[in-house]
Amino acid sequence: MRPALRALDTAPASAPIPADVHATVVAVAEQHTGTVTLNRRHEDGAFDDPENGFGCGCDITLHTAEEEEYTFHRGDCAWSIVKDSDGRDLGDGSTVYDAHETLSVSLKTAYPQQLADSVLRIIADDQQEPADFTLGLRSVPTGGS
Repeated sequence: MRPALRALDTAPASAPIPADVHATVVAVAEQHTGTVTLNRRHEDGAFDDPENGFGCGCDITLHTAEEEEYTFHRGDCAWSIVKDSDGRDLGDGSTVYDAHETLSVSLKTAYPQQLADSVLRIIADDQQEPADFTLGLRSVPTGGS
């Protein structure tokens, strides 16, 4: 196991579970050192957690050392990640993604570190495990015993 994954696997798991999808996305984004961008799609406090299985529209962009971008989001009852270079540009300026990777973690209020672990593993597999694939995500000590 790579050292970064080993550190994530040994991180304390006593942090509180987020209250809704938006809080989950924000909590995952807060585990970064500069190569992770939270893309907010609504005003603070304006998100009403729907029961339709989709997220709040917010997502996270992760940048690798190889200058690849990945987007992590919630949609269709699943947490997913897409590789930016896999997108197909349409004439109207939008991009369509024919492929995405669905995380094995499906709870909309999953433990943020578990989601970060899954994202890192998917990207590492896609990048053939480069020496440093932490993408700025880090283990957050929670003061647990």
